Amino acid sequence: MNSDNASFQHFADAMAGGRRSQTSPSPAPARVAVLGGGADGALVAALSVIAGIDTVMFSAYGQELAALRGGGLTLRGEGPIGTVPVDPASGPGIHTTAELDAALAGADVIVLTGPLHKQRTYAMVLADHVSDGQTLVVPNAGTFGALETASLLRGGGCTAAVKVVELSGLPFWIDGEVPRLTLSSRQALQAASLSSGTLNNAALTPVFGELSESVSVAQTAFSDASAAIELPALLLGGPVAAGGGPAVPDGAVARAEHSNFHSLLGHAQLTVARALYQERCAVASRYGVRDLASFDEALLCCAGAPQQGAEPSAGRRAVPSQMAASFRIRDLVQGSLQPLVSAAKGAGVPVPNSVAMVQLASTVLGDDLSRNGRTLAQLGVSGTDPDSVRRSFEQLTKGAA
Repeated sequence: MNSDNASFQHFADAMAGGRRSQTSPSPAPARVAVLGGGADGALVAALSVIAGIDTVMFSAYGQELAALRGGGLTLRGEGPIGTVPVDPASGPGIHTTAELDAALAGADVIVLTGPLHKQRTYAMVLADHVSDGQTLVVPNAGTFGALETASLLRGGGCTAAVKVVELSGLPFWIDGEVPRLTLSSRQALQAASLSSGTLNNAALTPVFGELSESVSVAQTAFSDASAAIELPALLLGGPVAAGGGPAVPDGAVARAEHSNFHSLLGHAQLTVARALYQERCAVASRYGVRDLASFDEALLCCAGAPQQGAEPSAGRRAVPSQMAASFRIRDLVQGSLQPLVSAAKGAGVPVPNSVAMVQLASTVLGDDLSRNGRTLAQLGVSGTDPDSVRRSFEQLTKGAA
């Protein structure tokens, strides 16, 4: 192990005695396959290696793999600190491949990472490659993420008995780009399994940390407040919607480390976010989900911690770049807000603020984002009246359809 990787065993041991000590005593998965070589995929792969799991990462993009193969993946910040080897000649590390079948062979857990369009692509091509007993994990699943993954698998002819699990995010906020990531602590993730009522925590917690298990994917779907909170922060600003951004004296410039995502949400942005979340709660109640988190709890989960005092606070979420924000807006509309609007229509619940936000985001990006958004009809929910739509939805979320 070279000098850059010398700290790997140290922080692997530290994690085994720290956050990983909360995991189930049952055996961890023997092998994890991570699909996607971006920052999300790199983090999941690194956490898998740290947990002592044989880890392989698949990417069809040469640039993604080249960025990792240059010298390993370096992690800094509030999480594990050190450099995880990539394609080492011997010993633990992230093993990379551009061959999907090689990545999937023998994998107990398959993680679909990246933006929404990549997760969808993975789900489609996996249909005739997955095997009985494998678990497919969809982080940052948004609203109805597990349902869409299962629908795409069925559409591709998948007959294997697989478990589809959706997660509300990743264990850490990520700042920076591969091969150097700065991590910030995050609250426990919400998780639910589509194919059964219980999660296989032994297979998930070694990688994703402590999980807050939901009773069903309906619960996690409607608990997804990402669009409600992030879209006002990313789309609304200027004199009329004043308040977004860190507070600084006239003529001063905010320090970069104090410009966090939570600081983008001033009074006006929070007012819009609260209205969007209230609409989500109203729709959720029509589908039998009535115990969603409070708005303040949802705010902390989606925006990270607010700045406290002179030093950057723990749990800080970084402000994305303009390009990253554009990709994020697209995902938030298509994978979080549009499915909520679809569910509202099926239940006969008016959601004017949510509809307006879809249109605003579409105008900003110059594209009709609703065209490719998740809808209940696309997922297999049918019905001509609210009651029949609700019954069809319940059957689907229980794995009966």
